[in-house]
Amino acid sequence: MTARTFTFTVSPPTGPSWFTALGHKQWAAPVTNTIQSVLDPLANSTNKGLVGPSSIVTAWVGAILDQSTKDLSLFGNGGHQDYCGNEVYSVRLNVESPAWIRRRNATAAPANDSLAHPQWADGRPCSDHTGDYCVATPGKWFKCGLGAGNFDNCIKENYWWSFDPTANDYTFLGSGYATNPEGYAISSSVVYDPSRNQIIKCIASPSSATCIRMYSVTTAAQVDSIPVSMGSGTVLASLDTTNDVLLVRYYNSNTCLAIKLSAKAVTTFSTTGTRPTDSTAKIWWHAPSNAFLTWDGAQGLLKLTPTVGGTSYTGAAWTPVAGAGGVTLPSNMVAGLSGGMYSKTQLIEDMGDGTGALVIVPRWSSVSDVWVMRLTGAV
Repeated sequence: MTARTFTFTVSPPTGPSWFTALGHKQWAAPVTNTIQSVLDPLANSTNKGLVGPSSIVTAWVGAILDQSTKDLSLFGNGGHQDYCGNEVYSVRLNVESPAWIRRRNATAAPANDSLAHPQWADGRPCSDHTGDYCVATPGKWFKCGLGAGNFDNCIKENYWWSFDPTANDYTFLGSGYATNPEGYAISSSVVYDPSRNQIIKCIASPSSATCIRMYSVTTAAQVDSIPVSMGSGTVLASLDTTNDVLLVRYYNSNTCLAIKLSAKAVTTFSTTGTRPTDSTAKIWWHAPSNAFLTWDGAQGLLKLTPTVGGTSYTGAAWTPVAGAGGVTLPSNMVAGLSGGMYSKTQLIEDMGDGTGALVIVPRWSSVSDVWVMRLTGAV
């Protein structure tokens, strides 16, 4: 028998050309339009609120990023009285000409009666200061409570919705979720745990009864919890998927909690170095760097490198990352936005060519509102 030889050709992974043309740590402004160009029809009339649609970006709000589709999205942003639109905007970034679209038009808000309205008459959520309450899972997005809704700054941790980016609509999941008994506005934080397909919500509260809770993405039901008192004020959570450690940072503080999820073991430690000037900036685990990354208007690209001891962290150090280039970031992109960055700082793990990207939405602009930095390896 004659042996037969087969030759296989494997095509390398590809990403959009505007992205693959960038060098390591190089910025680009690839989006061909802005949110302003696809603004909801009611944005400057019925739903204008006290400030207007600029609050979609500036009023204590965050964003989400679906790793499966590379869709960056802002939805239901701008409350409590600053803006009343609950429309949904998104931009798919792994294409040749990324452009914002309006996925869903807004519900017409009622007249401001100074009362608490967690949802409008159609059952969809009111706009709110989303902070870090929204999260994307593959093909399914969640609003895990209201940081501060219309009109009386109502804080409704217990009201949850999912959003289907195929049907482009919300589903109300109920009002029976855990809540912060002290009612701290814009204080809690959510992350997606891909290994368990769960949402982790960290509820800022001195009560260990609220603490850290895990929810099934499939059913949206609670499946586990870790009782730990996190104290008062804002917290921001991030997940180290390499070491299976949940990091919880306190607003405007060096104090952090490290939770080894498999063991439910909690460690408290303090970071060293100069933390972000905007203390609401979300940080993201970048496995090639063995560190968390973020962007700060005052310091630029920053990383937080943990010291791993035993099963968790014993400390972590903030350091600035030099050498970023590409397009020049506008001078008005500075730290200390009136409402902070929150999760308008995002990280794409793989843009299609095997490399990652840091994504920021730091300002309301008619020129550019999204910037992307390519990360071809460790920083």
